[in-house]
Amino acid sequence: MALLTWAHLEAADCAEVKRFVCADPPPPLPYGTRDRRVLKTMGAYWERDVQSGLRNLSKCGGTVPSSDIVLVGRDVDGIGAIGWGFQFADDEWWLLGLAVALRLRASGRHFGDELMDEMLNEIASRSDQAGLPEVMVRARIHEKNLNSQKLAERSFFQQGETVLDDPQLLWWEQLMDLRP
Repeated sequence: MALLTWAHLEAADCAEVKRFVCADPPPPLPYGTRDRRVLKTMGAYWERDVQSGLRNLSKCGGTVPSSDIVLVGRDVDGIGAIGWGFQFADDEWWLLGLAVALRLRASGRHFGDELMDEMLNEIASRSDQAGLPEVMVRARIHEKNLNSQKLAERSFFQQGETVLDDPQLLWWEQLMDLRP
């Protein structure tokens, strides 16, 4: 049974997306530090990067491409999860961000798993409609982001190579066979 109700991002969702919180606030700067770039190394900063990307989607007036898929999951309190990805090639999709609202994380109800399933189902459906026998799905996950790595493993992704432009990011890949 679905925990959230899923739909594609609409313009009416944008104000709520801009308020969506999936990351803890950054920690205070260490005493005597004035350079805010140090925050890129503190806490789970990759969560803040995903949150920033979501809030800056071009469909909502920002500069980050809105990609081919942006799914929004809602419950009675509003947006609970957002996923976005794009079709990199005819037979390859990249998951750019999967985000679960902070208010839902501690529930233990696996909202991340549901979001991953929804994204993979959408990719499979589009690829099947295009007549593809298989499709590669890739995600970049920070080496310290163990929760996302476990989610990828549960979803049958395998760890691949290091991302060339950022050695702290790892490719996780799944080849989806769409043949009956």
